[in-house]
Amino acid sequence: MKLQPPYIIAEIGVNFYDIARVKGITPIEAARLMIREAKNAVALAPNNVFAWENLAGVYQTLMGVAQGADAWAVASLQQAIVLDPTNPTLRVSLGGLSVAQQNYEAAIQQFLLAVNLKPNYANGYYNLANAYRMMGANDRAVAALKTTLSLLTPDTTDYVKAKNELDQLEKAAAPKPVSGTPENLTQPPSTQPIIVPPLALPESSGPTELPPPASPASPSQGGPPATPNP
Repeated sequence: MKLQPPYIIAEIGVNFYDIARVKGITPIEAARLMIREAKNAVALAPNNVFAWENLAGVYQTLMGVAQGADAWAVASLQQAIVLDPTNPTLRVSLGGLSVAQQNYEAAIQQFLLAVNLKPNYANGYYNLANAYRMMGANDRAVAALKTTLSLLTPDTTDYVKAKNELDQLEKAAAPKPVSGTPENLTQPPSTQPIIVPPLALPESSGPTELPPPASPASPSQGGPPATPNP
């Protein structure tokens, strides 16, 4: 397996800018085309987990570019979880969206659910460690990374990657000698991408326009999907 924080937004299939260039349309028209096709797939198979997961992926490619895409991605993934509540990968994906929104407590909750569903899920523990680290809970991040390493084969690329991150965390947590030199405090640089202007998609682009699928019989976990604010 490959360790990968899902909150690093990756292009899924063809980027909508590529679609715009190939079809000779504007980026906003390409974004609407991608959403329309993904929503059509959900409308044809509303109980298909993969259709909802794909719709969430389309919205995720538009995060930071189109207003409301993050909330629509969350709502689509929540619907996928209603249909498949014991799928740990969906939990990690939803936790990754929470990390992207800097909602680390919600992310940690989803990552914990993922590793409870699949105790040998190395990528679940890896993402849990990253969320703990971003929240400043380095001790818990160290523990999660140690569990990650215990589930990986030594000398693999993933093992080396996790080991390097663990070493950096433990080094940062080690006591440092007191220096007599005054420290210059500076504001950290902003990590939020600036899109000028953001793509303004119509409200109908969200997943709420679709009829809700029927829930599967006796799901073991999960709840109704959240509906993003318009």
